Amino acid sequence: MSIKTFRDKKFYLNKLFFNYEFNINIEFNRLQMDEFWFFLEKYLQKKSAKTATCHQDDNPDKYNRLIEELQDKIPKEWKNIDQLRERLRQNEFENVNVSRKELTEFRNILITFVDFNLKRKQKKLEKLFEFQKNLPIYEYKQTILTKIESNSVVLIAGDTGCGKSTQVPQYLLRNGYQRICCTQPRRIACIALCNRLKFETADNQSGNSEIGYQIRFEKNKTKFTKIIFMTEGLLLRQMIEDPLLSNYDVIILDEIHERHLTSDFLLGAIKCLLHKRKNDLKVILMSATLNCELFSNYFGQCFVIKVPGRLFPIKTEYFPPDKVNIFKAATNKINPDPYLKILQHIDSQYPSSERGDVLVFLSGFAEIEFIGEKLKEYSSQNKRWIILYLHSALSLSEQDKVFDVCPDGYRKCILSTNLAETSITIDGIRFVIDSGKHKQMYYEPSIRMHRLQEIWVSKASAEQRKGRAGRTGPGICFRLYSQNDFENFENFSKPEIQRISLESLILNMISMGLNDVRKFPFIEPPNTLVIENTIKYLINYGTLDENENITYLGRILSKLPVDIPIGKMLILSVCINLSEYTLSMAACLSVQSMTTIRSRNDREILDERKSMLSIDGDMFSSMNFYKQWLTMKASNHHHSMDIRSWCRRLGFEEQRFHEITKLRRQFEDILKDNGLIDSRSNRESTESLSKIERIEKHKEKKLFKKLKIEVEKCRNNKKRRLLRADVDGIDGDERNIDDDDDDNHYKDYKELEFNLLFDSHYIKDTEQKHSLKREEFNLIKSIILLSFYPQMAIADQDNSYQCGSDQIFHTKEKPFVVLHPSSIYYSEPESLQPSSRIESSEMGNLSNDHCLLGYISFIETNKSYICNCYRLSSIHSLMLSSQEIDTNLDCSRIIFDNWLEIRFKHSKDGQDLLIEAIKIRIELEKLLTLICKDLNKDDNVGGNLDDGDDNGDDENNLFQLKQNFIEKIKMFWKFRIKYAQKRLLSADLKQIYSNVSQNIQDLRKDSMDNKLVKFLLDQQTTNQSSSNKGGFHYLFINFNCLKQTGIDCPIIDNRRWFDCAHCKQKYHLTPIEQVRHEESCSTTTTKKKSKTESKDDNDTTSDSKHQYYCQHCDKKLSFQSNIDILRHRKQHSEK
Repeated sequence: MSIKTFRDKKFYLNKLFFNYEFNINIEFNRLQMDEFWFFLEKYLQKKSAKTATCHQDDNPDKYNRLIEELQDKIPKEWKNIDQLRERLRQNEFENVNVSRKELTEFRNILITFVDFNLKRKQKKLEKLFEFQKNLPIYEYKQTILTKIESNSVVLIAGDTGCGKSTQVPQYLLRNGYQRICCTQPRRIACIALCNRLKFETADNQSGNSEIGYQIRFEKNKTKFTKIIFMTEGLLLRQMIEDPLLSNYDVIILDEIHERHLTSDFLLGAIKCLLHKRKNDLKVILMSATLNCELFSNYFGQCFVIKVPGRLFPIKTEYFPPDKVNIFKAATNKINPDPYLKILQHIDSQYPSSERGDVLVFLSGFAEIEFIGEKLKEYSSQNKRWIILYLHSALSLSEQDKVFDVCPDGYRKCILSTNLAETSITIDGIRFVIDSGKHKQMYYEPSIRMHRLQEIWVSKASAEQRKGRAGRTGPGICFRLYSQNDFENFENFSKPEIQRISLESLILNMISMGLNDVRKFPFIEPPNTLVIENTIKYLINYGTLDENENITYLGRILSKLPVDIPIGKMLILSVCINLSEYTLSMAACLSVQSMTTIRSRNDREILDERKSMLSIDGDMFSSMNFYKQWLTMKASNHHHSMDIRSWCRRLGFEEQRFHEITKLRRQFEDILKDNGLIDSRSNRESTESLSKIERIEKHKEKKLFKKLKIEVEKCRNNKKRRLLRADVDGIDGDERNIDDDDDDNHYKDYKELEFNLLFDSHYIKDTEQKHSLKREEFNLIKSIILLSFYPQMAIADQDNSYQCGSDQIFHTKEKPFVVLHPSSIYYSEPESLQPSSRIESSEMGNLSNDHCLLGYISFIETNKSYICNCYRLSSIHSLMLSSQEIDTNLDCSRIIFDNWLEIRFKHSKDGQDLLIEAIKIRIELEKLLTLICKDLNKDDNVGGNLDDGDDNGDDENNLFQLKQNFIEKIKMFWKFRIKYAQKRLLSADLKQIYSNVSQNIQDLRKDSMDNKLVKFLLDQQTTNQSSSNKGGFHYLFINFNCLKQTGIDCPIIDNRRWFDCAHCKQKYHLTPIEQVRHEESCSTTTTKKKSKTESKDDNDTTSDSKHQYYCQHCDKKLSFQSNIDILRHRKQHSEK
């Protein structure tokens, strides 16, 4: 029987045999079906070849024996051939003629295929079992199980390659443990280990898989899952909701030697948990390079199992500084000569026919690029090397190249940071070149600055790097330092908890119910002073009260997986009714940069992105990028290739946009759960979809399931690509059609997954809420300012404002910082100059357009950079955010936070502006208090804010308070007054205060022409301590504490003439009165205009209405149409 016989009926045979859930150990997905048809063709070709050469065919009883062997596993629908034929006739295939012989042969070949796959799978499992037996940890299997059974905590110190991460969870599962949680420091490790365990345990059933993972934005687990891999941070989040972690019987903490902030806290939390679950919780600690004594002592002398690694011999060669100069003295740049000489040495000593790639450890991307360019020059000459980069900021496709293979005669040279030290394993590495350096982040809380320092690695890290050369064969490690240097290295790296910000950590600890964080049992506690300063900061932020109890604001912030300032920005956005826009901005600020690192220096890409840049600030530019992506996504929902092409062309990493959208949804859900925004807003519902859209959605779900199976199949059978050396000897890649198909399967799968999470309605709705009016920009800037204060800087007076030159700025705590090159103001510094005319005076340069530069982050590398900047009006931002405001008698001179001095041309301008700022800040405090009061009531009672008269009144008050606050702050930003600004030095502060306190009686004696004095008296204030500055203290103001100076003689009358464009009248008003008049006048004009239009519309409408006299109603009625009249008459007839 020929293959054509079956091919002609392929569609019907597929429907007949593969349209059931089979109880056999093979899944008939699309790939499996294609594989079967390929098998069928080969089988029939072989059979026909035997017949042609007169060979006796196989014994026909073989098929019968196979059927007997697989009898219990064959679906009953396959067993009776006559029933199969009958079912074929009963369905829509009655015209298809398939003989009994054809069906029998097709079934038998299918059974042969099943048997073949089972045997092939069995061989794989046998080979895998042999591999597992050869792992070093296999010898310790029984010891591990015995010690876990008799101890609550066991420490496994397993060297690299021993198999601890993949085998220990399997040992536990086979020994009867059911609920196993295994933490990893990175998301990629969770996914990779989950897939590996699925492969090793033949756990391929997606519906009831026993092995799963859960990471941020992604979950792959079912009710049948017994082993779950997750990140450390996610387990901590679960601990907030369930302090006893009652869902788990075994917790495995892997890679604990990395000493991340979350891992150190998790260790302490687990230690506390063990006191409550002594008998029913098992904890396993695992790591490669570990200070065993420290961890064993921490857990009460817990049992330690040391497992040797499976490394091949590694030769170590030292190239100390006296042998080669690591740095060039003239430029202070890293010297590429040592790296070049080692590549030349490898070329001369080891023939290219011998496999073996090079892994170079460098401290950062700048070093990678500098060394890489020099090595590429050498590569283009000798045609033996392909130079690749590995850095977290590179695109994912570029990172993946390091796993591909070289063509014959070539070696890979991979330049990497410490990312390749533990996070990933690259096969084929034979040579390691270790610079001995890496970069670590340190936090300085006093100036809220992160410092990225290049330092020597620890001995443990150096050994980890060395171990990368001996994974697949004997290797060599070239160390660019002396053995004496190595001996002086620290044994282990400094833990994160002793060098980064602890604000979010301590807030989370208190939210979990820890009474005194100072007594928390950290394995290596941070400095006590750092903890005290962090608690003070949290109190100032309003997240803790004076007794260090968490406030409702703090409770919400602890639930948001972001830094505290970004979380506060989200909550403040509720006060100005711009939460939708702020949700996206907070998400943009919480992910890695959406631009690829290479695109940041590509002039063509930068020019093409220029139209989307915003002069208002870098985060607004990011929002424009995201909005443009949303627009394309909404209009090209089923044309993902166009969007991918757009991202590549403009240097965007599309995965970042997906992350932003998922994170935005997460923030949105948290705010909804806490009652801060309407739970009905932006809700995705199938009810809003049309019938066609619902059908399309259903199709997408079916396709998604198929693609998921195919992607998992491709992952298991993934072939490494062949790299291509281009004409210059630089890196490239040669991709087969199959490889492209695999890539497209994965991209389509991720795209479809995203589309199922966020349908077109949600995308369109989100995109429409990303347009701001001009006045709303100031509202957004206000909440950013209040959330991130005091993160602002003043420009140096000698700045040239010319593109290409460094623009110097001064923060309150650190002078002489510069703009980061990625900022829009770096390429367009002229936008930071006052746009209005500057008036010179003895007070300084007067303008109504002085600006400060707000910034989101502050980092020091080779320079001190302020990043993610936005432009602010100086006087407005200082009035709204300063914690301490010092004035002279007439408020013509004001000092903000002992840092900036403002002098007004008209003294009453300062008084007016200060009064408005006080009102706005008091209003904001009331607003936040009312929000927290309502939410606390909702929490305590468990009711809804809409229930009850009191709640209704509170809601009305909240609405009215919001509207008043929004109107006041909008008007406040419109005030334009002339003033001069100056940065104060330490010497300036010594002689400026009077140090004479005033009371309420003294205040009454002062000039009653002072508006601020009248305001303070109206508030019925009492004097408070003013830190020996003198004057009268109220809230954040020290009134009249500054000494009078010779130039404190401004113009008293600040009224001026102006012509109103709305009412065409001329007025003599102050700046504030002018803004109020313009607002009132424009509103009145608009109302009159709309009233006239409405009247015209009504006249038109009334003419078009149908008049009808109803006898039942005994009056004349108006209807839109005759049909409405009939409906009205029908109502009376039914009665």
